[in-house]
This record gives sequence, C-alpha cells and structure tokens, in this order.
Amino acid sequence: MCLFYISWTGAEQDDLFEGQGIWAVNQLHKYAASIGAEHEYIYLDYADETQDPLGSYGPENVAKMRAAAAKYDPTGVFQTMVPGGFKISKV
Repeated sequence: MCLFYISWTGAEQDDLFEGQGIWAVNQLHKYAASIGAEHEYIYLDYADETQDPLGSYGPENVAKMRAAAAKYDPTGVFQTMVPGGFKISKV
C-alpha cells in the first residue's frame, strides 16, 4: 500500500503535480508487475479519482454492491445527488 501526499501552492501547478502523482503510481504498478507482486485490489480510502477501487473488488463483489444499491436506494439518490466519492453506478 502506498499513499502519496503532494501539495503545491497554486492552481496553475495542478496539471504538473497531479500528472506526476499518476506517473509515480503507474511506475509502482509496473515495478510490482515486474517482480510478480502485482495485485488488482485498490484500497478505497487511498484511491485517486483516476482509479477504479470499486471495480478492483472483482465482478462478484461489484454485483453485490449493485444489488445493495438497488435494494436500499432504488431511486439512485446516493448515486446522483450525493457529491464526491466513488459510485457503484460508475463501475
């Protein structure tokens, strides 16, 4: 597990630093694959908006999450009206 904490001083630097963070994560994935230590699971609390942590739980668990969302939120309030976070509707 890895968590990068990157900070910068202005919006004009967003693309640079966000791009470097994504680059670093991709390099770690490549290295893990090269030594046979790759794992598909992405820890939800440390996931970046460019990642798909819910999808990394596997198709069986995604199906369970979809079923729970349909049962407890049939009108999709959480999926459409609650800002932020990872949504099962986007997996």
